Amino acid sequence: MATGQDVYVTPPAVPGNLGGGDGSQGHPFHSVGAAMAKAKANGGGVVRLHGGHYVESVFLEDFCQDGQKIVVRPDGGGEVFIDSMLPEFLAPEGPHDQWFKVIPPGGIFTGEYVWGRPYAPPGGDEEAGRVRQGAFLDEPVHTRLVSYDRVEDLTAPGQIWPDDLEEGNRVWRLHPDQAHFADLYKPEDRPDRAHYRPWVYMGPGIWFDQEVRDEEHAKPGSGGRRIHIRLAPTTNNIPGWPDYDPQTTDPNQVRLALSREGEYAIFLKHCSHIRFENLTLRFGSPDTVRLNACRDIVFDHCRIRSGSRAITLLAEEGFQNKDVRVEHCVIDGGIPTWLFRSDRKDIYLFGPDAPDTATAARGDLCEDRLGSSTSGVQLSGDARSAGVIVHHCEIFNAHDSYVFGDKMEFHHNWVHNLNDDAIAVSALGGTKNAKIYCNVVTQCLTALSFAAPPVGPVHIYGNLIDIREPTLGTRPSGKGTGVRESLRQGHFFKDGADEGPIGLFHNTCLVLDPGAQGDDLTDLTDAGFSYYATIGASKPRQAFNNIMVVAYTPAPALKPVAFLAPKSFVCKTNGNAFFRIPQGDAGSPNFIVRRRGLLAENGTFADLKRYRDHYWPDGVGAYEKDSTLKDPVFKSFDTVTGTPHRGDDLRLRFHPKSPAKGTAVPMPQELRDMYAEATGTEPADRGCYPWTGAHLQVGVDGRRAYPRMRPGPHPDTHPDDTPPVVVDGG
Repeated sequence: MATGQDVYVTPPAVPGNLGGGDGSQGHPFHSVGAAMAKAKANGGGVVRLHGGHYVESVFLEDFCQDGQKIVVRPDGGGEVFIDSMLPEFLAPEGPHDQWFKVIPPGGIFTGEYVWGRPYAPPGGDEEAGRVRQGAFLDEPVHTRLVSYDRVEDLTAPGQIWPDDLEEGNRVWRLHPDQAHFADLYKPEDRPDRAHYRPWVYMGPGIWFDQEVRDEEHAKPGSGGRRIHIRLAPTTNNIPGWPDYDPQTTDPNQVRLALSREGEYAIFLKHCSHIRFENLTLRFGSPDTVRLNACRDIVFDHCRIRSGSRAITLLAEEGFQNKDVRVEHCVIDGGIPTWLFRSDRKDIYLFGPDAPDTATAARGDLCEDRLGSSTSGVQLSGDARSAGVIVHHCEIFNAHDSYVFGDKMEFHHNWVHNLNDDAIAVSALGGTKNAKIYCNVVTQCLTALSFAAPPVGPVHIYGNLIDIREPTLGTRPSGKGTGVRESLRQGHFFKDGADEGPIGLFHNTCLVLDPGAQGDDLTDLTDAGFSYYATIGASKPRQAFNNIMVVAYTPAPALKPVAFLAPKSFVCKTNGNAFFRIPQGDAGSPNFIVRRRGLLAENGTFADLKRYRDHYWPDGVGAYEKDSTLKDPVFKSFDTVTGTPHRGDDLRLRFHPKSPAKGTAVPMPQELRDMYAEATGTEPADRGCYPWTGAHLQVGVDGRRAYPRMRPGPHPDTHPDDTPPVVVDGG
């Protein structure tokens, strides 16, 4: 409970005007930051925000360290917005506060505009004060502007990225033998890589001209330190992924939110005991919310519209972020439906056609970072974090999201449409003693990613992971229809071969045509489930009572169900239910075992019995002793193609042929206790759904139920659903 006097705030009449009264109900502040400072001076209290827009970046330092408590919440009706954006784009201040056309000498107007006023670097720091993050204000959903690295891409006439060009930007890479040729680069010459790249327009976006020029320019909008913009339509033509089709390409007719580098909607440094409730926090660059060495901070029922990133937790040496809770929040990354993962990931070096070698010191190579700044990690932190809890949140339309620090809990969240990692152990996160449970993951490229070795155990249980729907992966090259070559099917698990202990138990997981083309991950997709694919020097892993279903739609691409653990890898794995669609010919490989190095163990097996007989002919200590390779018999599921239907019900049917109903194998007591605490039931059935359990309800207030429950003739279906394929007449 907050103590002290209530402080009142109303939005200013002019956005960005942060003056106001004394914080009383009759004379409210116009600034959230000023109101919180008054609450601090009062010994704590409730900051009550009247509905409307507060265009400011709230920065607080050393607040409530002595046990004071502050709550920030709406007062009365209307949504409360705290927007970290430049106010002149809502309320122009002068004649130069507008967009001017850019027409090259003797050239043709391409749709490029430039803002009439420059943005001087604060304190002479040319890297600071940049304006390169933006979003639309009037789109029905949060939609980012592309943050362009090169103006040539912003103004490019083409939108495809052919990989067989013989002219354009010549691509360079580090010499493969750096031991003898340090800092030496050579032109790209590998047959499976693009040797040239064209400039490419990736969609409506901005480019910030960072150069500072001394000369005077008579024409408004010329010179450096200015924002350039282009709002031309896109023509990717990928069904289900709408192109940008504007009513106007004139930015003077469109409301925009542009953010200055290093400014955030909320930035707390060395703060404690602050709670934010029912607010909409938007924009910022690069983060919407940043916490530095904070304790007991809560975001409850907030709607967070990200800059490049949504929430970042960082701390300097000797400090940590502790006991931070993000609960019942919507975290929208705003990545547009015309931006591809490759627009962020395929950064390249380009240089001259001759000579055939170059060095960084010679300065003849340039980098094109494309649109990499547009969308980043939505939830991230470093090893100086402890006790972070994220629950009942919705994280969607973004690049990826992390689990980090000590004792982090991530549960009952819905993670959707992330074009990279849905749940990643971050490279700098120092993840240990983490619990990831009862989440729903849909339409993401990688469900679980261990990009660096965690310090301690990570437990993953009770999750529904259904990544059969594709994500927007690779910009069309122009060779095909743009559909098959651009959409990316998700894969289940990625690791670095030297992780610490991982526990994977009671999850229901489905993948369709799992693929990782273009990422040097061809081994990973040799089977549908790669939990044991690249174990290397990893510490023991556990896998109990999971249901793993993989479907392959192109007939020639039928691959095994899963990698299994080699005998030399000490682990505990049993009670898992595997199923492949189509099941394939008798004797076709369903499992792969692979381990490289001194203990090379490679092989394929048609079934689990042959796997066990190969490694444990006497039957003693066999892995996957009670695992099965059969249809788990879901309530409603297309067992012919494995493709998703809205009426899918992935709970187990009460059916005598179900190998997963009532057959869960005993687990170590620690895992059993975790599962019982999370679900309220004892682990009796395989997969994430106890047969007698309720729907898995995730997201804000548990409003997203799986299976999806909507009105219809039957409680488990919807009138618009394609009837699912049901087995055995039941």
